[in-house]
Amino acid sequence: MPAPPPLVASPWFRFEFETFDHGLARENEAYTYERRFPDGTRLLVARDTEDVDEREELIGQAIGWGTAVAVLLGVLGGVLMSRAVGRRIDAITGTAERVMAGDLSGRVELRGTGDDFDHLAETLNAMLDRIESLIQSVARVSDSIAHELRTPLARIRADLEELDGAGDAATREALIAQANESAARLQSTFDGVRRCARLAPGPPPRAASPLPGRAPVPDAAELYAPAAEAEGLRLDIAVEPGIRVWGDRDLLFQAVANLIDNAVKYTPPGGSVRVALAREGAGARIGVADDGPGVGADDLPRITERFFRAPAQAAAAGQGLGLALVDAVARCHHAELAFQNANPGLAATLSLPLAN
Repeated sequence: MPAPPPLVASPWFRFEFETFDHGLARENEAYTYERRFPDGTRLLVARDTEDVDEREELIGQAIGWGTAVAVLLGVLGGVLMSRAVGRRIDAITGTAERVMAGDLSGRVELRGTGDDFDHLAETLNAMLDRIESLIQSVARVSDSIAHELRTPLARIRADLEELDGAGDAATREALIAQANESAARLQSTFDGVRRCARLAPGPPPRAASPLPGRAPVPDAAELYAPAAEAEGLRLDIAVEPGIRVWGDRDLLFQAVANLIDNAVKYTPPGGSVRVALAREGAGARIGVADDGPGVGADDLPRITERFFRAPAQAAAAGQGLGLALVDAVARCHHAELAFQNANPGLAATLSLPLAN
């Protein structure tokens, strides 16, 4: 070096210098550490920065290229992801539009990947299944209501037409009584439908409270004891003591009474109806079994539908709302109602939570 580097405040610094190689001048830069001694002597330790600068340049280029590639891959991945998500959303939107247009059979296609979209599709399909089932149920109920109302309305109309031409008072009174009977049947049908509609699944009834087991079971059985005796039936009651259930007293009484009424109605003379209350796990089980004709396997899942009657029950009196009301009471109590053929007869089971 023709001259030492200038003095600087920091012990670490860079300085440029010129060297000659075979008579050719070359510009150099060194990264230097300086140590000063009391006598003014300076110790310099320097290193040529050319290789360091080359590495820095390579690192900078690598970072630049890496960033560019990452951005490109990110954009490409985002586009592909957006298209994939868009296709799934379009499929869901298409299904929703089909359902809105009236095609209740439309369902979201599952890819089988188990991703969030598949879980969403499963939930939406379950919801659509439930909606389709409810709408079909409403349609069946509407048809059944129309069928149930046609006969009493036609009878009322015929009675009124006959009443218009009736001359003697006795005939007029008989026709008025028949019209009143038909009107009462209509009122009973509408009352039953309203009771079932009010007992929708949801929070437990406001009147729910701990009840002794004999509140809904033996009391309801004793109510039907005279009717069973009049039909030549044996009514057996078995109640496990000390059981307390949680529910609405009046609603549970009505549910058990409807089950017993149904059993008495379809049991032939000489048969028996068995009513039982027992513990079952963490709950209580109310069972009503009869010796009647039972229900066909195809009809068994439908016996709680409003106005539904199995072929063996078509000739019996009633509107077909008794078991529908029992099912509504079970749902609003979050209880489990089950039916199975006892061969002979039908066995109904209502499982309720115990009152802790």
